[in-house]
Amino acid sequence: MGGEITFVSSNTHKADEMLALGRKYGVTVKHVLGEKMEIQSMDTRDVARTAAILLFNSVKKPLFVDDSGLFVKALGGFPGALAHFVSKELVLKMLEGSADRRAYFTTTICYVDSSTVRTFDGFVNGGIADAYKGEREFGFDPVFVPDGEDKTFAEISVERKNAYSHRAMAFEKFANWLESERGKKQS
Repeated sequence: MGGEITFVSSNTHKADEMLALGRKYGVTVKHVLGEKMEIQSMDTRDVARTAAILLFNSVKKPLFVDDSGLFVKALGGFPGALAHFVSKELVLKMLEGSADRRAYFTTTICYVDSSTVRTFDGFVNGGIADAYKGEREFGFDPVFVPDGEDKTFAEISVERKNAYSHRAMAFEKFANWLESERGKKQS
């Protein structure tokens, strides 16, 4: 388990967050630019697990991927894990006139090696803003306001976001598991 852990993603914003989280938790993350196959599922675990296994079977190296979903209460959980395929504009349009703008983000990290397939989940509650706010155009960050904040994820620094975001929560669990596995190998 020691050394470098490969993260596969075509999303450079996501990779930047993963690299920063790796530094925060003492995990050396190597970003490999690549597409993951995304099955059509509302469950981020299914999407991440399938993509990680397919990638591992192709490259035969330990790796991890992640998948995130935005679940909007007033829309019955839509877009969920299909958020990658849905525009912010559509979600804002669908919520016009809705008083209930509650939502949550979830991320599942899936790690695969020759003997292990493990998933780690993180989530953060919040709501959908009435309009775009913030400089960073990363997914739904310009319209998602986490609980306890009055700004969207796109309006706060990446460092502040990485203190408690859905991706940060999943990565913390992943890093703790990696440390535990390293300890077992050293015993």
